[in-house]
Amino acid sequence: MTHIPALLDRLAVTRGGSVALEEGKASFTWSSLARRARCAAAGLIACGIRPGDRVGILAHNSSSYIVVLHAIWLIDAIAVPLNWRLTQSEIIEQLEDSAVSAILADNSSLQRAEGSWPSPWRGRLLSMETDSPLFSRGSNVPEGAFDAEKVSAILYTGGTTGRSKGVKLSARSLVSNASVVSRVLGLKPEDRCLLTAPFFHIGGAGMILAATYAGAAQIPLHTFEPDLVIDCVRRHRITTVFLVPTMLQMLLRAPGFSAEAFTSLRNVFYGASPISEILLRRALEALPSVRFTQAYGQTEICPLTVLTHEDHLNALANDPVRLRSAGQAVWEQEIRVIGNDGKSAPTGGIGEIIARGPSAMDGYHNRPEETRTAIADGFVRTGDIGFFDEDGYLTLVDRARDMIVSRGENVYSTEVESVLGAHVNVGQVAVIGVPDAIWGERVHGVIVPKGELPTESELIAFCRERLAGYKCPKSIEFIGEMPLTGAGKIAKSDLRQRHWQNNGRAIS
Repeated sequence: MTHIPALLDRLAVTRGGSVALEEGKASFTWSSLARRARCAAAGLIACGIRPGDRVGILAHNSSSYIVVLHAIWLIDAIAVPLNWRLTQSEIIEQLEDSAVSAILADNSSLQRAEGSWPSPWRGRLLSMETDSPLFSRGSNVPEGAFDAEKVSAILYTGGTTGRSKGVKLSARSLVSNASVVSRVLGLKPEDRCLLTAPFFHIGGAGMILAATYAGAAQIPLHTFEPDLVIDCVRRHRITTVFLVPTMLQMLLRAPGFSAEAFTSLRNVFYGASPISEILLRRALEALPSVRFTQAYGQTEICPLTVLTHEDHLNALANDPVRLRSAGQAVWEQEIRVIGNDGKSAPTGGIGEIIARGPSAMDGYHNRPEETRTAIADGFVRTGDIGFFDEDGYLTLVDRARDMIVSRGENVYSTEVESVLGAHVNVGQVAVIGVPDAIWGERVHGVIVPKGELPTESELIAFCRERLAGYKCPKSIEFIGEMPLTGAGKIAKSDLRQRHWQNNGRAIS
């Protein structure tokens, strides 16, 4: 089964009376979710949306978000989830790039947009709240001939040029991802999944579909707050949760945390950013009955590898270094490590990680040149550097594209550098990720000043006027001269070294 509407239709028949969604006091069965998705699909058709049209979604996690995602796919349109954390100009840039026909938004995003967005985009806004007229157009939706190879979603991720890139994902890719995650976690219809990752990320969207693939109940979390998670786990009897390491750290530190509050929990699925061995050990000790599973991948192809719970336990007992691994390749994914000569590196040899498989992207939207660079002979170039050990475990050691992952958000150094470099008192600039106990990595600026010496707070404020908050430097240092490579480029590895040299796990 490779197209998404078929998953929902099957569940409406086989598990129609079972709970599919819970949010607050509201609850939807699989049959009522399918019916509500058809109502929203009919509403989209009434608004002029046709197969192949792109539909933006600008909203926090909610049950309505899940409904409209299914509605978009029911009419064979393309979902374009948008990051509500971005600045207005960044969001407009993505709207222009994707040329969406409509933008579904929750109340907070509607209020933000209606007062300041340019008129062409304001006119395409539609409310997706539960009382929206979108859900009152009946449920008569023409049956479509779905092609699993057609693009079903465009997810925006950062780019080495500083501009976001729309990753085109087919139904085949999304369902493959869902199938693997569901099998890796052993999800069953009786499971109850707390959806914490934002739905504009592959981690968030992927968990929706993994739970749907298994017929498991889904409980979306509007925003991550440790006390709210603890309450949700207890109240909704959560069995499975996806957490980026920052979330896990905050959860374990929360005053209300106790193992007793998590008696229903059996799966913690983590990934998306570096995690320290200390945090892993603390989590395993605090929740001894919970299975921990790590996944490595990226929006372009995901998941690639998995470090299973058994791997965690074996590592703690026999080989703690194994905890630094990203795990072994998942089913149907072919992963290679290639050297500068383009040939596969030997065991232990370091090189760029490339991969191909059914979850691979179709390419970047409107970026033919970057697509050709990123995909060769069916292999996606991840831009990550690593090596395989003799047992087939992949360890990541660096990022070829200087991406920083802070609290699960991708930040590309070139974008931040271009903003900092525009300050009148900045001569040279390099932006790197440095370890942070809360954020996993934090954005750190290294500046060679010119003219009057600026202050750290002045430069951070300068960035906040021009970038989303999570992209802004959290710290800045001033140096007299940049280290350079033999080719005359800034040697970021030298800048990173003193920050990471005593940290056992530099990338995940």
